[in-house]
Amino acid sequence: MTTLAGRLVALRGTSDGVRRVVEIDSNGKFTIPNLIADTYEASILDTEFPGLSSATIQINPSTKTASVTIVYGAPSR
Repeated sequence: MTTLAGRLVALRGTSDGVRRVVEIDSNGKFTIPNLIADTYEASILDTEFPGLSSATIQINPSTKTASVTIVYGAPSR
């Protein structure tokens, strides 16, 4: 896979447990508005290789934008 465009990414807050799901755009970016201050676990939703990618994002009250690198790799077969 050379791009994640069109894939879904999920953020789950560690405090509230609420999961938010959005689509990754053609630039590899996604936007989730109105996040509360919390630590979030970000995961690419992939039915073929579930749970193989994740990253942690810390959102503070003053955070306007955050950048995260999600390492995505499928196991070799």
